[in-house]
Amino acid sequence: MRLLGLDVGSKTVGVAQSDPLGWTARSVEIIRIDENKGEFGLDRLGEIISEKKITGVVVGLPKNMNNTEGPRVDASRNYGKMVEDHFGLPVDYEMSGYKR
Repeated sequence: MRLLGLDVGSKTVGVAQSDPLGWTARSVEIIRIDENKGEFGLDRLGEIISEKKITGVVVGLPKNMNNTEGPRVDASRNYGKMVEDHFGLPVDYEMSGYKR
């Protein structure tokens, strides 16, 4: 089992790969994107998925500092849906953020 972790931003997507057991992850690269131009880096992401024999994807969902979901969560979910539709891989989501 090899998973990719994606940290979706407005200009880049951070890509990390898990070890074969899924215990740890290490950075792979940062893919530049331009949401306004419809450039989402899917070609490069596909190359990584193929090279690394990826079997699933985890997309981080960043909460706001007040523990609410904002527009970046929506954008991250949309990106995950694109990845799922484009590559046919299972996509899970991990919520991170601040707790008070």
